[in-house]
Amino acid sequence: MGESILEASKKAKTKGFFGFFKKKIVIAIIVLLAFGGGAWYYFAPKKAVQNTANKQIKEATIRTGDIKIAISSEGKVVAKDGVDLSFSVSGDTLEVTKTYVKEGDIIKKGDRIASVKADALELSSRSAYASYQSALASYNDKLAGASEDDKTKAKNSVKNAELSLEQANLSLERTKVASAKSIKDAEDKIQTAQDNLDKDFSTDYQKAIDKAYKDLVNNMKSISISLDSILKDSDKILGIDEKYINDIFESSLGVKNIDTLLNANDSYAQAKQSFINNNAKIIVLTDASSHSDIEKTADNLNATLVLFENHLYAMQKMLASTISTSDLSQSSLNTFVSTISSNRSNINSKEASLSAGQKSMNDANDNLKTYQDDYDDNMADLKKAYSDALVDLPNVKGDTERNIKDAERSIEAKTISLEESKLNYNDLLKPLTDAELASAKSQFTSAAISLERSNND
Repeated sequence: MGESILEASKKAKTKGFFGFFKKKIVIAIIVLLAFGGGAWYYFAPKKAVQNTANKQIKEATIRTGDIKIAISSEGKVVAKDGVDLSFSVSGDTLEVTKTYVKEGDIIKKGDRIASVKADALELSSRSAYASYQSALASYNDKLAGASEDDKTKAKNSVKNAELSLEQANLSLERTKVASAKSIKDAEDKIQTAQDNLDKDFSTDYQKAIDKAYKDLVNNMKSISISLDSILKDSDKILGIDEKYINDIFESSLGVKNIDTLLNANDSYAQAKQSFINNNAKIIVLTDASSHSDIEKTADNLNATLVLFENHLYAMQKMLASTISTSDLSQSSLNTFVSTISSNRSNINSKEASLSAGQKSMNDANDNLKTYQDDYDDNMADLKKAYSDALVDLPNVKGDTERNIKDAERSIEAKTISLEESKLNYNDLLKPLTDAELASAKSQFTSAAISLERSNND
């Protein structure tokens, strides 16, 4: 296959040293022939020339122009220069998708020779158009000046900034107060820990024990008084100690089941004897009494309360077997039943109260024993608490200082924000300067030129 015109052109331009001299020889020969013809015309005999002129007379118009020399020869004519065509926009080379001519075709201005991908062109055009629209909007906004809505927003921004600064100042004051309290609490914690180290807690435990025993003694004296009153209420019905008090209605008691009356009488005697024995011991108890005497008396009182509970239960059974008569009205019988029921509830309360007092006494003793057993561990804990309190104080002070500085920095930031809001608001109210107007117009013009260039591409 023959070489292309482009390849031949490149080859013709690069034949080296001998190709250069061949060109020069041909040109020299042409020049010599031209000079030779001119010389013959000038030096030849005029007659010969005239004869020649007479033979062939032709009219011609004199004009200036280039001498045209034609050479007949066989070979291939190639272009002096050959180039590879490419197409680019804004520095980006476009991809050729189709060609409409082939090598060697004759073309003229305006002929369609190739198609390229227009993606880059479209993107560039859209980008230029968007920049143009943005510049146009900015230019129009600046010419129009701030709207009432913008002014209102800017004014509200100033108010919000003022409120924010006020809140920041209040926050600083609260932070200072809280910081002072935190430091005071940390200092108090150190003092408390020091006091605990210096304090003999066994004394406190002993005081708690003494109080528990004292409360128990007072409780037993109160219970003893209540038991005496309960015995009197039962005797008003049974007539054991005061034999004649129930003569009118004695025959009506327990008539439905006489055993209930016998049980009530027996339980009364047992409860009364137990009360007499314990009351004698309770009366002589004081704060100075030995703990063992108080504990023993409390145990005996518990047994007495059980006997009173049994007695009152027997009284309820007996009254349930009693009938109302002309000598014992139903109202009186109901009163007896209510009194015994109330006394039984009272006994239950006294049992619970006595049990709670004994528990407090036992707990106080156990606490003292536990403290004594764990003395070394307790002292180690107290020393650690004191050491931790000493460490905490500088940490608390550091934290409070940082909190105050943060609050102060917040105030500085709020102050700057307020000044910026005021400047923005004042800028909205001021008319455009010549420089600002010229800058906006320049940006708009630049964007318009860029868009035009993009469209031309």
